Parts: sequence; structure tokens; C-alpha cells
Amino acid sequence: MLYPENPTDPAIIFEIKTRKKFNEMEAGLREAYDQIREKKYEEGVLEDGYMGVKSYGICFCKKSCIVGAYER
Repeated sequence: MLYPENPTDPAIIFEIKTRKKFNEMEAGLREAYDQIREKKYEEGVLEDGYMGVKSYGICFCKKSCIVGAYER
């Protein structure tokens, strides 16, 4: 998680997953989104007084990765 110096700027959440096979990376990205939602990461940041939050799922396989923005 990255917290801005100015609380009116959005905090940024990264949920990172790894997979051993390239064809499993999309499932890893969905798992990252599920974890952001189920553990209510965004709500916790907003309760801390930050005005906004942006969340991203990242899934690595070897030296490749895919990144997706989490949408509520």
C-alpha cells in the first residue's frame, strides 16, 4: 500500500499474486481482486481519512506480469 503525503490524494493498493504457468495468470488476477474485496482493503483506507483509493491486482509468472485496475 502506498499512502500519499496529502490525504486528499488517493492511496494506492497493490495485491500481488504469482503463478507457475502463464495460462493461470488471469485467474491470479481475479484472486487478487477477490482478496481486495473480501478483506475490505479500500474501506480501511477510507476509514483512515484518505479521500480516495485506487487498487490494482498484479500477477507474476516468471519474468512476466499482468496488471489490472480493480473496479468496485
